[in-house]
Amino acid sequence: MVQVIENLARLTGHILSCSSHPRIADFDLIEMKLDSNQEVEGLPNLIANVQGDVLELSVRRELLGSNPIGASISCRAKVTPNGVMCEPHPAADNFSISSAF
Repeated sequence: MVQVIENLARLTGHILSCSSHPRIADFDLIEMKLDSNQEVEGLPNLIANVQGDVLELSVRRELLGSNPIGASISCRAKVTPNGVMCEPHPAADNFSISSAF
């Protein structure tokens, strides 16, 4: 079993694409144009090592709504064995999505 270091980052950006996650039920896989990647105090930011400004990110479907493409998103996320994943049950001040329209 792969051991993952506890890690967390605060991400903001825009959703470029969205599809059902191929391995995790009730999650979608988005491509996010990354505008900001900030450390969360006390935890390492493993996402800082990601190359480029487009990030593939798993997000619980219920958080995204019906048509998230083009929307702004802000969340806390971590690197997991399944890739980069948003907190599945974030506090209200740790997740936001605003419509593109």
